[in-house]
Amino acid sequence: MTSKTRWQLRRVIFLVTIGCWLHSLTNNVVHALAGTGLSLLDRVRWTMHLSEQGASNITAAEEACLQWDDILKCEERNELSESAILLCFELHAACLVRVGDDDRALEVLDEALEFSRQKQPYKTIHRLHLQKAKSLQRLLRYHEAYDEYRMTEKEEGILGAITCALRQGNLSAVNDIMKCSSSFPEVSALRDAINYFSGRGDDLQRLRSSSDSSLLCRWLFRVATDLNRNDITFVDHMISKNDLPSFDFLDFCSVNTGPFDDPILLHLDDKVMLHRMLTSTPNIAEETRAFWPQGWIMSGSKVNGFGACADNPTSLFILKRRAGYGSHGNLIAKGSSDVQKKVASFVKDEEQILVQRMVENPLLLTGGFKFSLRIYVAMIGDGLFLSDVGLVKIAAEPVTAEGINARSHMTNSGRERFMRQETLEYLKDQLSQRESGTWDTLLSALREATRQVFVLYKNMVSDSTINHEMSSTRKMVSKMMVPKVLGLDFVVDDDLQTWLVEVNRFPGLVPRDPEQDAQVKRTIVRDAWQLAMSRCFKDPSVVHWLANDLRNFSSDLSQRNSFTEVALEVADDSLV
Repeated sequence: MTSKTRWQLRRVIFLVTIGCWLHSLTNNVVHALAGTGLSLLDRVRWTMHLSEQGASNITAAEEACLQWDDILKCEERNELSESAILLCFELHAACLVRVGDDDRALEVLDEALEFSRQKQPYKTIHRLHLQKAKSLQRLLRYHEAYDEYRMTEKEEGILGAITCALRQGNLSAVNDIMKCSSSFPEVSALRDAINYFSGRGDDLQRLRSSSDSSLLCRWLFRVATDLNRNDITFVDHMISKNDLPSFDFLDFCSVNTGPFDDPILLHLDDKVMLHRMLTSTPNIAEETRAFWPQGWIMSGSKVNGFGACADNPTSLFILKRRAGYGSHGNLIAKGSSDVQKKVASFVKDEEQILVQRMVENPLLLTGGFKFSLRIYVAMIGDGLFLSDVGLVKIAAEPVTAEGINARSHMTNSGRERFMRQETLEYLKDQLSQRESGTWDTLLSALREATRQVFVLYKNMVSDSTINHEMSSTRKMVSKMMVPKVLGLDFVVDDDLQTWLVEVNRFPGLVPRDPEQDAQVKRTIVRDAWQLAMSRCFKDPSVVHWLANDLRNFSSDLSQRNSFTEVALEVADDSLV
């Protein structure tokens, strides 16, 4: 063992020891707060401190949720001012969102809105409506989120409503919003873009005016003017100025959650819809069985009969809410009776969830740790590209015989304060120690599974199966050529067979650590935009400003583009 390795080991042991001590201390303090030793105001101050810590420490967020719930239910809360009570509601909702419980956050925000009626100024109510709309949006309830955003008259609310309308493929709703909101610069700019790319106008003045402050607007303006080169001399002079404001890495990340992606991506993002897409007919199910775990769609009112489908009492299953993110909302069950019990206890009568059999013989890393792979895909226009750069996301604890410990099975980095992540090179090194199976075999399997998912996606949601307005929205978005990054999560079994577990329409691109995670995500974002540049412009020098901005945050990375195109064959009648 080298001195560097010994130092790293001592550091890990020290951090783990300190972390356990702080966790124990925090638990003791929180429990003490519920007694009579501290005043309500002291408890509020402490819980605000916990809420602040919760942004980076999910344990603190969970404890803050318990404290806010107790504070807001106690009779002594009336000692606080109305504005302080509303702040407690807002912080409670924010902590619930942090732990992935948007359903409960909606209940808290409804309580806050009821409390605030005719007591607080519009500014406070506006914030509550925005929080509620964002929770509904995360739950994929875009229609309700649209209505909630419309309750506000601020630009953020209007832009949120436009995003939700586009995610439903509802251009009519978008036009209605923009007619009433012309006073907001970015809204006006997006109206120019939508009218131009949908063939209903050619006025780009407001889009050009917003190009200094918005990366998305500058990209759309340059794509639009490249398509229509009537005044290209003036455009080239304007957009090629050396004094153009630059955009940073976070600006590029934010575009990925913007309004202009394919609305049919909901079929991949929604776990129940994804399962239906991959298993809707016998022919399709036969093909996807090689990479999609066995699953069942269940609801709180329909739990009987599951045991007949999965009668092994030792099998592990995972219960997935259709809009869950970051592994939050997922439950692990052992045996069919435990599945039925948990569905009946935690799932609403009409709520549909996906129950899947967990991979029974997962490949384990050194030390017995389970892991998942985050593989990145870029969609640019009609093209699909797969990156060979990705993440190995490692569970917090090794797998044990008891088998029900979520920290041994859940691998999403958002679940823990410190979650170990490595690059794919780490897994490649691990595989080199095996007597059978190679990295090339695994990479080929990942590529084939990804290809099959998107073949089905392209074929099953063809324009013939959707309404005219949805089809028009998709065509408009495709012309914009905005790069869209998706994240596919896989588990690998001991035979090196890859199993898809979910598709992330909005994978977190903001790094969680300054090393491997940051390196991978900076590479993915840079390469996706470079790819869009090369596909959109015959002469990439016309967007030299973009190349400079990308170079500013990626100069230390390999210059090789990590994406290669995935060929998607024409629809096969046997699949539809």
